[in-house]
Amino acid sequence: MTDDIAHIDCDGRLQTIESHCINVAAYCFNIGKQIGLANVSYIAGLLHDVGKFSNEFQNYIKKAAQGKQVHRGEVNHSSAGGIFCKEIIQGTTPIEVLLQEIISYAIISHHGLNDCISINGEDKFSMRLSNTERNFDKDIHKTIQKFVRENITQEHIDCAKSEIKKYFKQINEISDLMHTEQNENTNIKKGTQYFMIGCLQRLVCSILIDADRRDTYEFMTKNRLEEISSNELEILWARYSDKVDQFTKKLSLCGDKSKINLLRAEISNQCKSFADNIPGVYKLSIPTGGGKTISGLRYAVNHAKKYHKKHILYIAPFLSILEQNANVIRNILNDDKNILEHHSNYFIDDSNGEELINYQVNIDTWDSPVILTTMVRFLDLLFSGGTQDLRRFHQLTDAVIIIDEVQSIPVHCINLFNTMINFLHKCCNTTVILCTATQPLFERTQRKLIYSNQESIIVNELKYHDAFKRVILKDCVSECGCMDSRDITDFIEKIFDRNLLIILNTKHAVRKLYEECIKRFSDIRVFQLTTFMCAQHRFECLQTIKQLLQKKERVLCISTQLIEAGVDISFQKVVRSLAGYDSIIQAAGRCNRNGEMHGLSSVYIIDDKDEILTSLGTIRDGKDCMFSVLYENKDNLLSAEVIKKYYEKFFLRNLGQMNFNIQSINNNLFDLLAYNEKLRNLYFQTYQMAYPHILSQSFKESGKLFNAIDDQNQIGIIVQYGESKEIIKRLNEAADINEIKLLLRKLQRYTVNMNMNSTLYKTLLSRHAICGSTVNEDIKVLDELFYDKDIGLTTELKLMVF
Repeated sequence: MTDDIAHIDCDGRLQTIESHCINVAAYCFNIGKQIGLANVSYIAGLLHDVGKFSNEFQNYIKKAAQGKQVHRGEVNHSSAGGIFCKEIIQGTTPIEVLLQEIISYAIISHHGLNDCISINGEDKFSMRLSNTERNFDKDIHKTIQKFVRENITQEHIDCAKSEIKKYFKQINEISDLMHTEQNENTNIKKGTQYFMIGCLQRLVCSILIDADRRDTYEFMTKNRLEEISSNELEILWARYSDKVDQFTKKLSLCGDKSKINLLRAEISNQCKSFADNIPGVYKLSIPTGGGKTISGLRYAVNHAKKYHKKHILYIAPFLSILEQNANVIRNILNDDKNILEHHSNYFIDDSNGEELINYQVNIDTWDSPVILTTMVRFLDLLFSGGTQDLRRFHQLTDAVIIIDEVQSIPVHCINLFNTMINFLHKCCNTTVILCTATQPLFERTQRKLIYSNQESIIVNELKYHDAFKRVILKDCVSECGCMDSRDITDFIEKIFDRNLLIILNTKHAVRKLYEECIKRFSDIRVFQLTTFMCAQHRFECLQTIKQLLQKKERVLCISTQLIEAGVDISFQKVVRSLAGYDSIIQAAGRCNRNGEMHGLSSVYIIDDKDEILTSLGTIRDGKDCMFSVLYENKDNLLSAEVIKKYYEKFFLRNLGQMNFNIQSINNNLFDLLAYNEKLRNLYFQTYQMAYPHILSQSFKESGKLFNAIDDQNQIGIIVQYGESKEIIKRLNEAADINEIKLLLRKLQRYTVNMNMNSTLYKTLLSRHAICGSTVNEDIKVLDELFYDKDIGLTTELKLMVF
């Protein structure tokens, strides 16, 4: 063994390259063997840091240890492994070439993704691997060859070929299932195949990055990361199954024997029984009030127990849903140690820092058996370019993933989502449960989602939808036409009884109606809820509304769609501005939620003239399609047939948007992550030769371009509301970096996101209402005179009363 250095810790301890590479290879093998990639991963792990044998790197790390000035990453040590990969694996067949490229790419990208073809049509893959050997003299080259020969056998290589061959066969089978039309464009099918090859590449990268960081962390900290064993996991799933059974039994004994409670028990029992079915992609369609969270959890723990799954993941589109259901899940399972909540509102205030450090390790690795996170974070995990997301990606394999309110998947992500879910299920043995009362037609898209043969968990869904029916939808659009804020106020006056919720599509429409209603209704408590208010402000406002509703006081709440999902609140009547069918059903879920009205309550659909939807394309499209549905279905708007008709129209209208189009480069993200035809053609035009590799994806560029939500022009502004004033004061006085981080996390609940191109933001800037914190000029704070206790952000200067 040589004494060449891979790492030096703060005490001057050395870890040799051989030790590090052998450790990483072992971790890679153990992770990879669970999904049929043991030898592919092992070879990648063994070769990933052989570039550190170079004189250049050894000089660099010794200088760094001596305290001399060096620049992190100035020595490229990751390309050499790709060169040696080509030396040990012959590239005479397509499978051998693919194996070479997958391992080489994983090695050169273990510190960050690279493009195979750049956006300018350059062969970045070849460029990254060229000119590497010049850093090695003959003796060092022989040292590496000896190390490789001693640790990589022909059996490793032959097994790796078999692993890739099996995956490639599965990819072709999935592609055949996704594209069954005989006259379908073959380029579309080819794109799907290459996209899934890219998914395979992402998986190998994930395994290598996790193994590398794991061993480095353990060496540098002298702490071994604890992993739950398969036996411990089996015991845990069995315990969770008992816990959920006990909870459901307790509910049935404590609750009344009403028809509704008996139906909830039926649904829950169906979910438990269905858990015995083989891993697949399934629909869980349970109406509001049917106990979806508990029934879904019951399915998940029993399925994990039956099929020895590694993880259960619960994904929710909004923080309000996630936080609410996370509390339910924690209360039932009663096990904080094995449950990880990963979202921006989850806060640990730990003075000694130990709990915070443990939490950071958990969110870095996602090793926890149960993981609760947001839709945005989940989509980032699938498609973004960050190495943290890339590291966690392999944790989605051999798992149970519950995606709540799946209709919230952004329309521009649908083809990426469908293809990735098919890959995770068919290639990685993952079970995916799609939960919603309004199931989108994912199987009707250009790249369709492949459901299992028995696709619905619940038998006779119609029976339960009818039994849990609480409302009737009333079309007021046909009768009243477009209404402005005064017309809507008149309408409210006619229908108002004891309390009313009205949901509009834009913040400005909400504020305009709120101002009109404040003037009109002196005997009603009027509230507004928008993202002009920080999260803490909205939370307190909702608590006040709930208290007033309990006291049966007269309440009018005017809100954007933020109240539609995950907010446990119930109004006597609801008015919803015309939007997509899924939004209308979500709004209906805030009406007569618990059946307290003893009959069907009314949800009125109106058309608000004051809404400007120019920049809100998805809402506008949903509104247009729903207008057509209203026209065609006057009688029964709450039916499976209406859901189907709506999504047929909506998906047809957006068929050209589902590949994540990127106008700035006249391309789409799906193709950049797949065959990359436009950039292959550009390469040919530039160099007059065909692009020479199988892998042609622009992984790095795609990772930069991916955004689940369009937040490119968004900026977070800290507002002075409630406790935030004291926290801002402490922030401005803080000197310790850890204290600053802690305070900034606390201030997340007091932050409002704004579009920097908006008139409101520009007006606030012109009035010098936004300034930088004394700690960091980039941390923006709003002058307290421009934040109102009732409506949040305002451009009207508040008068201080002394």
